[in-house]
Amino acid sequence: VEVLDFRENENPETAVSLGAEQRAQQMFDLSSCLFDAVLIRLPAGQTVWYLCQHHLITDIATVRLLFATVGEFYQRAIENTLADAPILPAYTVTRLPMPSEAAIDYWRQVGEKCEEQSVTLYHRSETQLSEKISAKTRRVFCELGTERTAALKALAMDSEAAALTPALSLFNVVAAILFAYLLRVGARMGKQMGESSIEAAGKRLAIATPAHGRPTRALKESLGVFVE
Repeated sequence: VEVLDFRENENPETAVSLGAEQRAQQMFDLSSCLFDAVLIRLPAGQTVWYLCQHHLITDIATVRLLFATVGEFYQRAIENTLADAPILPAYTVTRLPMPSEAAIDYWRQVGEKCEEQSVTLYHRSETQLSEKISAKTRRVFCELGTERTAALKALAMDSEAAALTPALSLFNVVAAILFAYLLRVGARMGKQMGESSIEAAGKRLAIATPAHGRPTRALKESLGVFVE
């Protein structure tokens, strides 16, 4: 692991923040290592652990597990019990549930359609993806506030959007709002293209959402990417 020494820096905290932001924008070589880890020494005996991972090898559940595991091992190292730490299961031997025939047929059809269409990643063309561009992305946040958040949660649990869990119910509501917005925007664009009906624009609406892919207890505690 690379070690950087910022102990003599006039403003080490700012230097760490700027350095981490710049380093995170570097593109990964997919034929090489897909993570970047650095230890940064600060004054007063403090150390910063910088970790950047490609999404091909991690998901949000793994991020939680990784930090929890490193924290446990660090504590064990202090207590001199690291030799007693449990052996982590290898990702390559993790057993996944077999998909149903319906799922296999569905994704086979999706694959055939993808072969006929040009698919872009992060709205970037093949030319842009092949170039050494920055990996930086921009997230747009919308603060709903306590009152509106509570209203949405109540609507999710007391409507046709209600599902197996509160989180899934809330997702249904948010997805419906997104579809309504896309339908409205699509209808306007359709009129500009000579289409007169909202239904014509709505038939083409579709979104894709990831699933955690961890249906079993063993998978919930396994490091790696299982997002579907």
